[in-house]
Amino acid sequence: MSRRLGWIGAALVLFAVVLWLFNRPQAAYGMTSYDGDGVRVQVADATEEAQAMERTAFVVTLADGDGKPLSGAALRIVLSMPHMFCGEYEATVTETAPGVYRAEGVPTMRGRWQAKLTLEDNGRKIAVVHDFKVV
Repeated sequence: MSRRLGWIGAALVLFAVVLWLFNRPQAAYGMTSYDGDGVRVQVADATEEAQAMERTAFVVTLADGDGKPLSGAALRIVLSMPHMFCGEYEATVTETAPGVYRAEGVPTMRGRWQAKLTLEDNGRKIAVVHDFKVV
């Protein structure tokens, strides 16, 4: 009988640990980099922890292949949840310094999100996906 209670107790502890791991708040993923086609792109979280229905910000740094800032770029960022049908939300993008952009958008619910950056430059179209989590 006590052996059976020991196994049940161990199973409950394991279940509690797994539940805690999957439901604890997590910070956003951080940064995504792309270097190709003569363009360097870096997307970084500017908000410490993305919250549902609150403004979330990203800093985007653009440079050419030589590292010179790309100013005045045709840049678009759309927030969405992969594998969900909750819509796409366009972020507002402003250039804060040569080659440095700030994007702000509002994710609508908790879960895994992505910020898809699309850059059109000299006839090229480059897409970079930055994953983040909303708590």
